[in-house]
Amino acid sequence: MLMMWTLLKNAITQTASIILDRVQRVKHKDWFDAGCEQATISKNNAYKRMQQRNHTQKAVEEYRTVRSEEKRIHKQKKKIFIERGL
Repeated sequence: MLMMWTLLKNAITQTASIILDRVQRVKHKDWFDAGCEQATISKNNAYKRMQQRNHTQKAVEEYRTVRSEEKRIHKQKKKIFIERGL
């Protein structure tokens, strides 16, 4: 019985794929480089410290600073990537 459902599922999926011309999603961002990754890691570490310190004022301020820096870096890299592409 399970095999019949699997065959039916595969048939429906393949037919839909052919008819609807399924578009594959891009699972990576070309603009995301080592600098972006380092900024994200730094932000995640600051968030963990903030959680461990029960949201003390200093920890929250440090997290917000690092988070805004990460956002700035990501926006800058993405903007450069888009400008080069056009």
